[in-house]
Amino acid sequence: MGFVALLNGVARVFLQLHWPTDVLGGYCVGLLLLSIAVFWLERLEPEPKIA
Repeated sequence: MGFVALLNGVARVFLQLHWPTDVLGGYCVGLLLLSIAVFWLERLEPEPKIA
């Protein structure tokens, strides 16, 4: 899925629909949101109980 997002951004720059900095900024914001979501979900997951 990430490969499709990467190709979509490259295609938008190639077709001159967006500036490269717009696409790079979108990648950065997406990576930041993904990092926050992973961090948050890992903290919500209960610790496994060892018997």
